[in-house]
Amino acid sequence: MVATDIERKFAREFGAFDRIVAIADRLLERNAEKFALNPERRRLQAAARLFGRARKSVSAVRLLASSGYGEDAMVVCRSLVNVCIDLGYIVSEESDERTEQWIANGRLARRTMAAEFGLRTEDESNVDWGAVQVLAKKWRAVNIYERAKATGLENVYKVLFRHGSSFDHSDTWSVQAFLERSPEGPVLRSEPNENLVGHSLFAAYTFAQIAVIIGKLFDPLTAAAPRTLLALSRRGTLPRLTSMHLPGRLENCSLAVITVNPPSGFDRSAETY
Repeated sequence: MVATDIERKFAREFGAFDRIVAIADRLLERNAEKFALNPERRRLQAAARLFGRARKSVSAVRLLASSGYGEDAMVVCRSLVNVCIDLGYIVSEESDERTEQWIANGRLARRTMAAEFGLRTEDESNVDWGAVQVLAKKWRAVNIYERAKATGLENVYKVLFRHGSSFDHSDTWSVQAFLERSPEGPVLRSEPNENLVGHSLFAAYTFAQIAVIIGKLFDPLTAAAPRTLLALSRRGTLPRLTSMHLPGRLENCSLAVITVNPPSGFDRSAETY
């Protein structure tokens, strides 16, 4: 596949992105036989489905970013962080209680939407909706920030989720780059460009976190895995992929280690979340 102009300009960032995803894929592929789903443990099924969603989303981020749609990639990146936090929260306890709450919340939301259109879900008559409402209420009682704190992902929320939320909600700060002044008058910048491409590629870090959570749950990785989590910048600004150190033996390490630096021109005063 021929590289785009944006891929060539951000070759280092795309290279790190691709290598991180490839390492996660290879680790999971090498240990595929250990991904046995127990039908009596619904959290394993939920985790596997969330991982499938995450794997597709991280590919979507790359596709959008390489095509010059960095702002749209940021929306998917934010969604990926949501998956990471919810997944970590669901599997952080041995019981399936949080999984049942998560399932109930989605089921109830679907039923509510169907009712607004005068429709019935296919499981309308064979579900105890009173019990579903109780479980869903418990899930909603813990907001996403509290779920992030409970699972050690507070920094992921503060940096990646908040920044991505700006674009997901299309707030004032997120649309500043779409209109420019020129001698001829205002110019709409709606064409593909390099804006936020580098930022959006940090979705690879989120995916790496998801892969580590999945690895610890299904136990396909070695005991060294928890000691090689990706480094997240604690400087309070959005990090940018700059370089990556690959371990000599993939089977002895969970994922690569990223060196992160704050990007130039990032104005913290513009944050709205």
